[in-house]
Amino acid sequence: MLTRCLVWAVVGDVMNPLKPAHMVAARLKHFNKVVHHVNPRDRNCLPSLAVAHEKEPIEAVNLIISPKIGLGIVEEMIQLEIKCLFIQPGAGTAAIIEKARAADIEIVESCVLITPDKDFREQPEQPSKM
Repeated sequence: MLTRCLVWAVVGDVMNPLKPAHMVAARLKHFNKVVHHVNPRDRNCLPSLAVAHEKEPIEAVNLIISPKIGLGIVEEMIQLEIKCLFIQPGAGTAAIIEKARAADIEIVESCVLITPDKDFREQPEQPSKM
């Protein structure tokens, strides 16, 4: 997902430089990802995935917001047919994961901030051994 998806929506408190969501967005940008800032509670961000998706089709969502809001975000992903979900620690629940799996959404539960740099880059194909 980290190498394949180029257009991301980071859903959380992305505008606050003291918050992990801000750092997640910056790390994705560092690896040349297009990042849309989505936060339904912040007028300085896009209010929904739908608005971000209109600007440019989103390939992946990074969920780093209260699970109460996260469930609605997954429902919006289903409507928009976004098939990749990266769930940061504390943002996921069984209900979020069940709903995403039922919609055949690819799920990664991890932390972008500690993901090794190599995981963001395409890996060269290994020559086959004969």
